[in-house]
Amino acid sequence: MDLAQRIEDLRCKLDRLVVEKGLQDPFISELSERLDVLITEYYRDNFRPV
Repeated sequence: MDLAQRIEDLRCKLDRLVVEKGLQDPFISELSERLDVLITEYYRDNFRPV
């Protein structure tokens, strides 16, 4: 499992927790958004088309 997959897994777990527990916390929302950015940047920086 590469770094992006691990980050994506964390984001999915966080999103599931929010749904299951009904959590509406700005910190959690921001964390999820930052994880999305990390995933996007990782793929952009490491998988450029030839």
